[in-house]
Amino acid sequence: GFTGSVRFEVILTVDDWAVVDPTKAKNPRNVGTGIMGRKSGEQSNLLTAFTFDIEEVRDGLPVAFETEAQKSARLAELGFNVLEYAICHSLDEAVAFFERIKQCREELPFWIDGVVLKANDVAHQVALGVTSGKPKGQTVWKFDSAGAVATLTDVLISGGHTGALIPTAKF
Repeated sequence: GFTGSVRFEVILTVDDWAVVDPTKAKNPRNVGTGIMGRKSGEQSNLLTAFTFDIEEVRDGLPVAFETEAQKSARLAELGFNVLEYAICHSLDEAVAFFERIKQCREELPFWIDGVVLKANDVAHQVALGVTSGKPKGQTVWKFDSAGAVATLTDVLISGGHTGALIPTAKF
């Protein structure tokens, strides 16, 4: 048995997105969020949870995981979905992993916008501390935005109740 808690992210895979929104008029992140917000639970069976952290208690004592890799291995052993990861021993290895994921991201079964980098040593993460609620031993490395071109077609000026003129751009 298992006693403890796990942290996870719920996603809608691209295949399940096609089931929910055949025209793919929206995006899987927004559609998945909408499904999670339904009180009826309708289509929640199409959502998938991927775990990324664990706190476990055995014989009344917390399990002291030494590394993130140990946490991922335990989560997988318990039958949870775990994302692909790599242990990098240098900056060059981390960059290579990021570039590999960036190159194959279109082939993944879900949308991603970056890679999470974590210090593998849990004690080191704790020693680094937290700033503004975010652990210093973890960071997200985002992919460059695909970008788009927008054309400004008009600027509408309206008057506020204090007499201020408020410009509103129309694209």
